[in-house]
Order: sequence, then C-alpha cells, then structure tokens
Amino acid sequence: MKHPKFVSDGSSWTYSGGHHKEKLDYILMSPKLLGKVQKGGVEWRGVWRTEGHFPEMQKETDAASDHAALWADLDI
Repeated sequence: MKHPKFVSDGSSWTYSGGHHKEKLDYILMSPKLLGKVQKGGVEWRGVWRTEGHFPEMQKETDAASDHAALWADLDI
C-alpha cells in the first residue's frame, strides 16, 4: 500500500471493521519485482460492506471473504 502506483480509496485495512490495526493482508516482493509493478490496489467488492460490494451479494453470508483481496499488475 506504500508503493507510489498503489490505487487507494484512503483505506489502510483489509479485514473486518476498518481499523488500521486490521491490515492483515500483504504482498511481499523482492526489490527487483517491486520495480515491475504497474499498478496495485484492494478489491473490496467481494467483502460485505454497507456499499460498494457486488450487487449479487444480498446478505453478509453471500460475501466471498471477510478479507479484501490485494492485487498487483506486474510488467514481467
């Protein structure tokens, strides 16, 4: 989340209720691989939230996970 090409909505958490101590998910890369990052972000749509989740999710038990997925596009 500290990479300059990371796209963020300002959130710094990936689990549960949104507290900064709930940043539980990471992508670890070597310095060489880090230099190949084109873009990265957090995929929130599979997590149950009051808004912004996939429209097919009608209730919390429909959620894909209680963790948001981190992603990165690499030029390799």
